[in-house]
Amino acid sequence: MAFPLIGALGGLVRVASLGAFFRGLTKWALLWVGPLLLQGLAFFGLALVTQDYAIGPLVSELSARMSGAPAIFIDVFGYVGGDKAITYILSAYIVRAAGRIFLRRAP
Repeated sequence: MAFPLIGALGGLVRVASLGAFFRGLTKWALLWVGPLLLQGLAFFGLALVTQDYAIGPLVSELSARMSGAPAIFIDVFGYVGGDKAITYILSAYIVRAAGRIFLRRAP
């Protein structure tokens, strides 16, 4: 039998321990999970904003500077995915820098 018959006192102790467990779980969620979730959402928002306002102009500037490069170099660079790699690296760098600026903790 999975659950043996327990007297009334045993049932009350079990209910009280479950209540304490859920109170502790709620406290843990509010203290640890909540701030981590908010920080994750803040970084996601920063990533979206920097993608629109920082990466676009930066990629335009890089492509303008690469206009003097030989055509075969640009074709091979695009074929091997160099443009995507540079965009990912620049995006990560800009999001990290923006996170350091905007998500600083007040002293």
